[in-house]
Amino acid sequence: MILDLTAVDVYLPRMNLGLPANLKVMALLVFPLLCWATTVCGASQASQRDMLLWYRQPAQKWLEAMPLGNGYMGAMVFGGIDQERIALNESSFWSGHPHDYNDTNAISYFPQIRDLVFAGKFQEAEKMADDHFFGIPKAQQAYEPIGNLLLNFEGVEHARDYVRQLDMETGVATINYRVGDALLTRKVFMSYPDRVLIVHISGDKPGRVSVQARLKSPYRDATIVRRASLIMEGSWKKVGSDTNWLIAPVAGSGLKFNAALVARCEAGRSETTDDALRIQGADAVTLILTITTSYINYTNINGDPVAICQRVLSRVPSKDYATLLQRHETDFRALMGRVRLHVGDPSLSDKPTDERLKALRTGSPDPNLEALTFQFGRYILAASRRAGGQPANLQAIWNEDVLPPWGSKYTVNINTEMNYWPAEVCNLSECARPLFVMIKDISVSGAETARTYYGCDGWVTHHNVDLWRGAAPVDAAKFGMWPLGGAWLCQHLWEHYAFTGDTQFLRGYYPVMKGAAQFLLEVMTLEPKHQWLVTPFSMSPEHGYLDSQGKMSFLSPSPTMDVAIIRELFSHCIDASRTLSLDADFRARLESALKKIPPYQIGKSGFVQEWIEDWQPGPQGHNV
Repeated sequence: MILDLTAVDVYLPRMNLGLPANLKVMALLVFPLLCWATTVCGASQASQRDMLLWYRQPAQKWLEAMPLGNGYMGAMVFGGIDQERIALNESSFWSGHPHDYNDTNAISYFPQIRDLVFAGKFQEAEKMADDHFFGIPKAQQAYEPIGNLLLNFEGVEHARDYVRQLDMETGVATINYRVGDALLTRKVFMSYPDRVLIVHISGDKPGRVSVQARLKSPYRDATIVRRASLIMEGSWKKVGSDTNWLIAPVAGSGLKFNAALVARCEAGRSETTDDALRIQGADAVTLILTITTSYINYTNINGDPVAICQRVLSRVPSKDYATLLQRHETDFRALMGRVRLHVGDPSLSDKPTDERLKALRTGSPDPNLEALTFQFGRYILAASRRAGGQPANLQAIWNEDVLPPWGSKYTVNINTEMNYWPAEVCNLSECARPLFVMIKDISVSGAETARTYYGCDGWVTHHNVDLWRGAAPVDAAKFGMWPLGGAWLCQHLWEHYAFTGDTQFLRGYYPVMKGAAQFLLEVMTLEPKHQWLVTPFSMSPEHGYLDSQGKMSFLSPSPTMDVAIIRELFSHCIDASRTLSLDADFRARLESALKKIPPYQIGKSGFVQEWIEDWQPGPQGHNV
């Protein structure tokens, strides 16, 4: 079944379709379409290019490379002619090590901050929160790169007819070019069924493939070269002298990793050097790579990555390249092939993607590019998150920097939620499973935070989470003093049940939803002016206001965002308890509380009021 909107002109913000620097951008682009387009399911026939990004030149920078992923690993394929760079990530490779961020002294300041806020002394409250109510340390850890697979090709100096493309339906990147009378082809894909990266290099004339492969990493400890294989062992530790205030410095070492590369040659000859595999005169070569870390869970990093790599690769020898490709394409197409969106003129897909973007920026309409953008949003989620890996962070699964922007963490005051808004409505429900696992993790770590900071049962998390499931407030009051992160994440649990009708899932995650609601029931209090039931101090995420004295402020009781999330969470818990026929008393408490929380209010501007009082908004955006 196909949704065909060829007569409809749709506007979406402009973007670089090389790769999103932040999956939040993709959610922003996808979601407007979801507001009016119905997701349709089932296989269909479509034009060959309706899910294709393609270019006539290699990527010159990381943002132009082609993203591949299988939930465990991510790869950015540049498509170079004489040198290929494939940037590598593994979803559990982060800085630091297991850590409890909670400050056991924080609870003594909770009533003081609350009272200052109710007294309208917002700046004093914020200073006390900054000084005494944040985690130790005040910043969390970062998602880290593994390194690069570098391929140097011989005899390609006079290449012509270059084409680089990413088929988003199959998750296969292809690079073609001619050298002399031979067509050289490189196919790269990241297999979820076999948990490996495959690079297949071939020519249509015999003996035309000569390539040298190396593995590089800022965290490399050793490189081991064996016959037809290359192994890189490494571990996280601080590298360089640069710092970022949003990433806490950590002494010592952390996670270990193992990257193992195996080469299969068809004809030709192979040899090894101290740090490389060299293949010359082959008809074709298949490179098979897997990466694993020592991560077991957020409290245990004592796994054996070498043994896991060996176990993964031991299942591959029985499969030839054609079998590996078929297994991957069948798996990936089963996700991406569920939804088709036809908008505008499909013949425009015959132009390279970057040329279409340039034309769009000069005012040429291209609604079909917007359909491609929609599918790119789905692709990013399908490629970056599958069961067994970590959830999509600020850059999904792709990152080349040791100090990435904002630490490439889970920013749960909107970014993480936005990453997963397309999951159910775009028929990628399975891709949300890593998020559900993380929510259950932070319901445990966040229970300790709820007790340590607020003296409450249930669980809480604030605006950021990292691999170590830190739930305490971090960064600064104007960013981090927002205790509704966990409550908002619970909306994804309910959405999954609403779309699937899976009562077994609901029964398993209802305690998590209940815990988030339990915390709010206990932490909320009657504010003195209106006698509304409010969160005693919170913020409208990353946005300040001018108080009655004209001073910039951030903390306030129950900003409207809190009210909206509480209404959603309490209503979902009420419906879940009825569906599961349990917790009648708790349900009654939620129903009673809903009658006492602040109403939605219209301010003097004519818009929904953002805070409990009709304060003047501060500067928009993050520059506050």
